[in-house]
Amino acid sequence: MSSLKKFKPLYWRSLAELENTPEFREFVEREFATPLEQVPPNSPQRRRFLQIMGASLGLAGAGCRWHEDKLVPLTRRPDGMTPGVPKKYATSMEIDGQAVGLHVTSYDGRPIKVDGNPRHPDALGACSVLQQASVLGLYDPDRSDTVKRGGKASSWDEFSKFAKEHFGALRGKGGAGLHVLSERSSSPTLADLRTRFLQAFPQAKWTTYEPGHTSALRKGSELAFGKAYRTLYDFSRARVIVSLDADFVSHLFPRGLANARTFSRTRTPDREMSRFYAIESTYTHAGAHADHRLPLPPRQIKALAAYLDAAITPQAKALPELGAAQPSPDAAFLKDPKTKKFLDAMVKDLVGSVGRSLIVAGPEQPAEVHAIAHRLNALLGNVARTVLYVEDPMPDDAGEDLAAIKALVAGADSVDTLLILGGNPAYATPGDVPFGAALAKIKNSIHLSLYEDETSSSSSWHLPAAHYLESWGDSRGMDGVVSIQQPLIAPLHGGRSALELLDLLLGNDKPDGFELVKRTHQQTLPDERALRRAIHESMVIGTTGQRVMPKLQELPKVALSEAELGAKSNGYELIVALDPKVHDGRFTNNGWLQELPGMFSKLAWDNCVLVPMDVAKEQNLEDGVLVDLSVGGKTIRLPAVVAPGQAPGVLKVTLGYGRTHAGHVGGLKSAEIEPVGANAYLLVSSEDGYLRSGATIQKIGGGPRLAMVQDLYAIDPIGHEGTAERLHQIVREGTLEEYREKPEFAKERVHSPPLLSMWKPPTPYEGHKWGMAVDLGKCIGCNACVTACQAENNIPVTGREPVSMGREMFWLRIDRYYKGEPEDAEVSFQPMPCQQCENAPCEQVCPVGATMHSKEGLNDMVYNRCIGTRYCSNNCPYKVRHFNYFNYNLDVIGITPYTPTEDPKMKIKSMVFNPEVTVRSRGVMEKCTFCVQRIQNVKIKAKNEGRPIADQEIRTACQDTCPTEAIVFGDLNDPKSLVARLHKQPRAYELLGELNNRPRVQYLARIKNPNPELA
Repeated sequence: MSSLKKFKPLYWRSLAELENTPEFREFVEREFATPLEQVPPNSPQRRRFLQIMGASLGLAGAGCRWHEDKLVPLTRRPDGMTPGVPKKYATSMEIDGQAVGLHVTSYDGRPIKVDGNPRHPDALGACSVLQQASVLGLYDPDRSDTVKRGGKASSWDEFSKFAKEHFGALRGKGGAGLHVLSERSSSPTLADLRTRFLQAFPQAKWTTYEPGHTSALRKGSELAFGKAYRTLYDFSRARVIVSLDADFVSHLFPRGLANARTFSRTRTPDREMSRFYAIESTYTHAGAHADHRLPLPPRQIKALAAYLDAAITPQAKALPELGAAQPSPDAAFLKDPKTKKFLDAMVKDLVGSVGRSLIVAGPEQPAEVHAIAHRLNALLGNVARTVLYVEDPMPDDAGEDLAAIKALVAGADSVDTLLILGGNPAYATPGDVPFGAALAKIKNSIHLSLYEDETSSSSSWHLPAAHYLESWGDSRGMDGVVSIQQPLIAPLHGGRSALELLDLLLGNDKPDGFELVKRTHQQTLPDERALRRAIHESMVIGTTGQRVMPKLQELPKVALSEAELGAKSNGYELIVALDPKVHDGRFTNNGWLQELPGMFSKLAWDNCVLVPMDVAKEQNLEDGVLVDLSVGGKTIRLPAVVAPGQAPGVLKVTLGYGRTHAGHVGGLKSAEIEPVGANAYLLVSSEDGYLRSGATIQKIGGGPRLAMVQDLYAIDPIGHEGTAERLHQIVREGTLEEYREKPEFAKERVHSPPLLSMWKPPTPYEGHKWGMAVDLGKCIGCNACVTACQAENNIPVTGREPVSMGREMFWLRIDRYYKGEPEDAEVSFQPMPCQQCENAPCEQVCPVGATMHSKEGLNDMVYNRCIGTRYCSNNCPYKVRHFNYFNYNLDVIGITPYTPTEDPKMKIKSMVFNPEVTVRSRGVMEKCTFCVQRIQNVKIKAKNEGRPIADQEIRTACQDTCPTEAIVFGDLNDPKSLVARLHKQPRAYELLGELNNRPRVQYLARIKNPNPELA
């Protein structure tokens, strides 16, 4: 590492910027990282771009069985449908056995946009990047479109003949030798079919395996109460929140979207504000909002939890029947003055907030930590207030997925027929579990999958699965409510769901997913009216789990190893986690998600090993340096990224990369497309799980330039000189005490002379005056708004090489800033759309008037005027305009918009596009438009109905999906509108307002609520 002696305790975006080397200065002073003329026409970068262009836009490829009559105007219009008028349908998406309720927008029978269902308890109107990008997977050209047997094309009819004969013989043997391997699911219909299936094949076995799933939550509940309950949190009622390695606002956390919304409502200074303590090993989205944060290796959190029990129990005056508290651990790290001061202040806060506090443990923590968290919440009077319990609707769930998959492989010799329902176990299993080798030895293997992936390539039969937007189904939310999954389009490739496949194997020649779901819920949905209501709302009323008050039982003394007490060991601790973008690898071929930058690494199109500052200094590592990461005899090679604020001696790598059969985006061996990233499943152990000890790093050096976006844009009113000194003017934050003493402190951060202009003052905009407010105190950096913007506005995917050269096309980005010492840095997020300046610098320099204002003050782009001078981008101080170097939609709209191609695939390929947004061609500037198409649609509707537009009736795509409601859009000329009231808040400020650009976007300064004892 280079020296950090010149460090100044201000905001900084990356370690490179903090060091401010000449190489970094030269990099950011270029508008784009690599000029176009430096890339040869026949270079590998451009060849890879053409592959991405043909695959990443969600364009279904050859062989699609899409009937031509579906694409021409209907002679008889179906009831309730007007051509060209979008409709929203309620459905749900299940991941890891948990349902999220959705509203999906459909144009003339084709779904194009996914948003959260406001009435669903696990969504509350929010949506994550996984749900947003799922519509792209629907039209993926690499999706399987053919039944295959032994690698050769077959058909569903041929499989039905095989199944009738083969499974008939198995039924005669009672199912001996038959094994079913399924993903984790909470579907009541699948549970019913499983019961029927095992009754028909009584000697068959059924194994559930979900990568990344742990049983700690369930076992912790059993340890604390003697029975498994589901835990729900109401953060809106909590005033002191403690996280024990829990990223409770992440979409990967159980009910994370709902948690994010309720948590954000406690983080505004105009109400009673919560105080949040985070104890975590690596930065999380929740931890980024902590008032106080303690970086700690994950194994030491068990000892810390025992310490909290020992400290709180005497003060809480626990009843004798609850047993004694855990003895205070004799751990050196707990005696560290800084740590002890942190914990003592936190304990005092918790004890002083009886019934209004909340302690939450992360799923990766062991069962003992969860049990102690349950105990402390009970002692502090939080149960039935901030912590709620419901009966577990899956009481027989063992939850030991790693042990189960290991047992299946160990007993593979006794398996004659293996039915695999979804998933990709040949890729997504621990490095010490040779599932692929075992699968190759099984005589009859059947794999139902969306893609012909690593598992399908070794299976006897591959069956194309139906996408969740093509099939009927059901699943449960965290509180037990049943969500109905309804299709929005007929299966494009003739795929079938797992429900339909099981019904087929049970002897039904014509399985119907709708009839199966209807049969399951015939008791709760006895008539047509109740059924239609459940489908309309995507929920079955009355299925929510019963709230309970479980009785706490005495906890045994927690055993603590030397490592858990903080003893030094050889090597580093390694966390192997699900990736927030590609999850366990199921979304690896999704271009929207691959191009999305990681929020803390700011890395796209790769995974990396996050290393803390001490390891980086010890190993002399910098961002992008290739390293060999080894543990347990397994090694992978991948780039290192230095992670400020990460616990000392802790490494982190994410799963889902390094695939060889993902597709033309994520890696495809048969097409000679290299995998994206490295396969971290090799580092997972069936014994130790996803937390490993003794990891080592060996520096290799070199490596390709990473697609990191953090330093691509430099926001500074006076150029790059003095960047660090002025960043506090961009991200503005203060304490609650400071805000109460001086509410307008944010506006006073910048002192400027009277603002004068060369031009006439902006027009008053007497009609509508559209504006936006962004609350920095609520943004958790989840990236959902970025993907929503991409889906809404037909923003193209450019590919790894163009992103590394500074040519990503996002209309909205989230800047990440650090503050303080790198070892213990604080972090802030700032969404950055076009600021819609009234006195716009871009408009002043455009030679052809391509960028100009509407009568409502929107900074519009007239694409067919733009000649691509890029003057506007050069003159934009916010760097929110992007030049379209290539025709990313060449095979859809032709060489020019006036010469469309006759490609027979074009009609399918263009199905993902929003018809209300222009599909741009090469050579134009692109930027945020405040979703002008949504504005116009509501204006037309209100005019036809002869009424004014209601506040919040128009919602931009980013606002619609935001889990924390950090983004608000509306009419500034309506003094009662929410956005107008937010603009009048004392903590509202204009970004670079001293330039007299008069931006329509205002930011609300972030307010923190630190404990005075720790200030």
